[in-house]
Amino acid sequence: IKWDRCPADWRHYCKGKEGYPTLVYSVTVDHNRRILGISGSNFGSYNDKTLVRYDTYITDVHDGTVHSDVEYDLYIDGVLTKQKGVYYLCDGGYHKWSCMINPMKHTTQREERLWSEWVEST
Repeated sequence: IKWDRCPADWRHYCKGKEGYPTLVYSVTVDHNRRILGISGSNFGSYNDKTLVRYDTYITDVHDGTVHSDVEYDLYIDGVLTKQKGVYYLCDGGYHKWSCMINPMKHTTQREERLWSEWVEST
């Protein structure tokens, strides 16, 4: 969000890739686009990895203090297994935490490339 009234002393902290001061929020939504959590405002110059560290909702999921009792079925190498917890679909700029599903950067496999494109578009 553009921050027109940014104090002059803070401009260098808040000016990111847009070229003007901004504030950013981390918003977590479910598959139905229902908002589950919103972080407080942060400076627009922060990258995704820094923002996640300040988002208590995501760090609580990572630590297992929130939604750790949710169960779902997952096929791993063709075998149906039960998993616990929740996960996030993310772009490539986030931590490689077990609760974050990141696209594969370097792959020659067509299926993996298509899957990565789908994750990024979501």
